[in-house]
Amino acid sequence: MKTFCTVSTRSHLNQTLGLVRSVAGYGGQWHFRILVVEPEQGIVEGLEGDVKYTIEGLHLLRQNEAAASLMDHYRKKPDNLRWSLKPIWMDYLLEEGYEQVIYVDNDIVFFNDPTFLFSELDTASILLNPHWRIKEPDVDADWFIVNFRDGVYNGGFVGASQEGREALQWWSRCCEFACEKDYKRGLFDDQKYLDLMPAAFEDVKILQHRGCNVAYWNEYENMRSIVNGEVMINETYPVIFVHFTDDLIKLMDRGNEVELSKLWFSHQARSVKQIENYG
Repeated sequence: MKTFCTVSTRSHLNQTLGLVRSVAGYGGQWHFRILVVEPEQGIVEGLEGDVKYTIEGLHLLRQNEAAASLMDHYRKKPDNLRWSLKPIWMDYLLEEGYEQVIYVDNDIVFFNDPTFLFSELDTASILLNPHWRIKEPDVDADWFIVNFRDGVYNGGFVGASQEGREALQWWSRCCEFACEKDYKRGLFDDQKYLDLMPAAFEDVKILQHRGCNVAYWNEYENMRSIVNGEVMINETYPVIFVHFTDDLIKLMDRGNEVELSKLWFSHQARSVKQIENYG
C-alpha cells in the first residue's frame, strides 16, 4: 500500500482538495490521508476523481507522547504545529501498514503522473527534494546564502519507506526540540533538520528530477520554457508538480512567471471540470 499525505488547517481544506484532485486521472490507486490540526475534526471520507481521501483530526495522535507535547506547545501556533507534525503523521501511517508514504504541502499541484516518485522509494529509506536555489555566489549572493540559512532541502515534499521510520522518528524529536526560525542557532522550523539526514541515515535519496517542486526560488536553476506546447524545465524535464506559495502567486499576479501562470490556470480549469464530472 502507498499513500500521499498532508497536514492542513480546516480553513485550507478547499486548497487541500485541489491538491488531491491534481493527482487524479493518472491511474494510481492512491489513498490521500489528510490530517487536520483542529482537534475536534472527525473523520470524513470522499473521492476526488479516482483518488480516495480521508480527512482526520488530531484525536488519532493523542496516544503519541511527542504529538501530545507538540499539541500543547503549539496550540496557539497552528502553522508550527502543522510543520512539526509532518514526521509524526508519516511515521503513524507507516506503522499503520503503508509500505511507502509521500508527504506534500497542500499548496502543491501536480501536472504529470507522480507514480515514479513511489518507485524512487523502492531503493530508498527517505526521499528528499532540493530547493535548487542559486548555487553560484557570484550570480546572486543573497539567494546563495539562503541555501545555508533556510536549508538545502524543501520540507514541502518528503517521502519515506518502512526503512525510513528511524529517520522520521529522529526528525520528530528534532521538531520537539525546536520548531522555530532562529538563524543564529541554525534553525528554520522543521526544514533545516533535513540537511543532516543524508549523513545521519542510510539510503537517503535525493530526487534529481528538476520538474519536481518548481517554485519561485528556483527560477534561475530550473528555467521554464514552452517546448512543443508543454511547459518544460531546462528544456528537458516536464513539470511534475509546482509549489504555489503565496510569493509565487504574487509574482504571477504581477505578470511574472508566465509559464507557471499557464499551469495555474489549467489547474483551475481542470478542477472545475472534475467537479462537474464527479459532482
